[in-house]
Amino acid sequence: MKTKLFFVFVLLWLSFSPTYSQTTPASSPIWDDEKVFGQTEIPAKWANESAVILAQSLELNYFREKRNVIQYTEKLRRRIKLLDKSAVISFSQFYMANNEDVKIYIEKPNGKQIRVSTNAAVRVKGEIPAFYQTHYSNISYKKLAIPSLEIGDIIDYTYTIDETRTLYNDFAFEPVVQRLEMQYPVIKQRVQFLVDKGFYINSNSSNGAPELTLLEAELPSKKSYIRLFQLIDDMRDKQESELWYYPMRSIPVIRFQVFFLYKEGSEGFTSYFIGDDPEKPNQTWQPLSLVRAMNFAIRSEFSTKTKEIQIKAKKTRLYTPEAVAEYLYYVLRYEGLGRWDDQSGFNTSFVGHGSWLFQKFKIPVEVIIYTPRYSGNIDNILFASELSLALRIKLNGKYHILSDFTPYSNFGDLDPYMEGTKAYVFSPIPSLPRKTPDTLYIKPSTYKDNMTDSHLKVSFNKTLDETQIRRKVIEKGHNRMRNWKQIASYAEFYHTDQEKYGDPKLPKKPSHPKAAAWEREKRLYSKRAHQNREEWLESSAQQDFNSKLISHDDFELIQSGRYHNKPELIYTELFTLESLINKVGDNYILNIGELIGNQVEIRKDAEERKYDVHMANARSFKNHIEISIPNGYTVEGIERLNVSIENETGGFVATARLQASKLVIDTNKMYKTHFIDKEQWPKMLEFLNVAYQFSQEKVLLHKK
Repeated sequence: MKTKLFFVFVLLWLSFSPTYSQTTPASSPIWDDEKVFGQTEIPAKWANESAVILAQSLELNYFREKRNVIQYTEKLRRRIKLLDKSAVISFSQFYMANNEDVKIYIEKPNGKQIRVSTNAAVRVKGEIPAFYQTHYSNISYKKLAIPSLEIGDIIDYTYTIDETRTLYNDFAFEPVVQRLEMQYPVIKQRVQFLVDKGFYINSNSSNGAPELTLLEAELPSKKSYIRLFQLIDDMRDKQESELWYYPMRSIPVIRFQVFFLYKEGSEGFTSYFIGDDPEKPNQTWQPLSLVRAMNFAIRSEFSTKTKEIQIKAKKTRLYTPEAVAEYLYYVLRYEGLGRWDDQSGFNTSFVGHGSWLFQKFKIPVEVIIYTPRYSGNIDNILFASELSLALRIKLNGKYHILSDFTPYSNFGDLDPYMEGTKAYVFSPIPSLPRKTPDTLYIKPSTYKDNMTDSHLKVSFNKTLDETQIRRKVIEKGHNRMRNWKQIASYAEFYHTDQEKYGDPKLPKKPSHPKAAAWEREKRLYSKRAHQNREEWLESSAQQDFNSKLISHDDFELIQSGRYHNKPELIYTELFTLESLINKVGDNYILNIGELIGNQVEIRKDAEERKYDVHMANARSFKNHIEISIPNGYTVEGIERLNVSIENETGGFVATARLQASKLVIDTNKMYKTHFIDKEQWPKMLEFLNVAYQFSQEKVLLHKK
């Protein structure tokens, strides 16, 4: 899990580069509440939708009550028309903010309005549907049953959240991300916010969203310095639910954040990223600003732990820079993980400790700043939480990138979401950086680098009602990440890591009063981890082959893949399923396609695509399958198992042959790139459909 870098905002004075083009207030677009929220009819093109949002208005106000007393108000009004039974069922369970200022009305097709009482609402624990979530995060929710809803009803609801707080320092309000495409089409929507004196704004729009406009606010003269920003959007189609897309790179979205300056005129000294002119929302960051912030953040991570690692590394007597670099990476991984917790290290912590240590051992080191692909690109970021860090070291003239670690990552492993991105690279220094950073392009890995290779030996019992499968799986590259936690629990490697890197928290002697409790805890955790793995293996076997599991008989972890000199994850298992064979007279039908596992099925209505294809990484999946043919039977229909389709987006290749008393099948499915333009989606469909069709194939076992 990448650490959220929001705190960087409060670390250092830096500035954005203002590019907002509106220099004077514009004439206000037309927004008539009575007219907009009086809408009852929907456009013909949306007549077959489940529901349509007739209108919605989000208002965010940032006011200054006194010099150091600020008030935040969030108000949403939304009007939804229910068009089918599915919508009626969905909205019969309604979620709302847990405060008193919530009003819900039902408008019947005949125009009658009914006020819905919220007295029976009950508190909700955990997540609620995103459709109902507020932008203000420090709030709980309730759910309410709304009976007697009917097709054609209109739900008109409003909530208001008010917060007042006294401040004695500068303050950053929560970032706001407003998607203009939603679960249902929207006829008309507005986003507006009023900003008082002493507040600064960072805002941008992406993926085709309109820009905020500065308007003349109709306010009393004593409040003439309050600014009104507004965005109006209409006839927005719904967000499509498609495979492999990143909302922040695909959906029209507006993002903004408001900052309060405690002391007027302190723009040059505030600890937040703000621009020079409060009249103009900031839209971009200067690269040097990023470098200064990140340099300060990683320097603040130094601690006594860093010095302990340095001393430990010196005692290890490592004689080459390569050995030192590898040791430092793995000891940082160990120290960052605690004892047996399957959790990631911290981004700034890893980079902060690592950069200091590499410098101490005279290994050239630089820091890479990048934005994970799912968040957008580094030229368009607005929030510090959209940034991630990595290290680049130089050994014998060759660069090595070290990104944040997990319990199973290796020296040289990259975050898959940094691949294919533009990044900035700089040398960490103890003072304020003044040099504009170099630009770096992170080369993506290939489908051959990230591969799963499965070897299956399949046999049947004498009565042909059970199928036994012995499977060996070899996973390399990013494919190792798929099932790491389930296959290779950290508890199994703790002693090895402890021996290599030591643990100051561990009682050194058996006589230590905490030693027995420590051992009991370790055994308990290990037992629980093994139980969880067994449950996962049983579930996986059933899901992979669409058959009921009779028994899971054996498992062996051959290689954990936790070190760069042995990077593959390798394991074997043996299990028995209910037969994949169905009797037809004297013959049998073998569902042979199911042996390659579940394949993506593309429905007819998904053959046209709205968004570009974004995936974590290129990858491939190979299968080598040996099926023992039951005595007294021959196999018919194997010619349909020889298929080949390959293009620039990927491919699926399969061959089948008879070899003595066995049917041998080899398949290879390739996703050749992590990004595919939506215009190339038909090319991708070619191999996806062939792979799915193969998974449905059957052969005949004909009795001799």
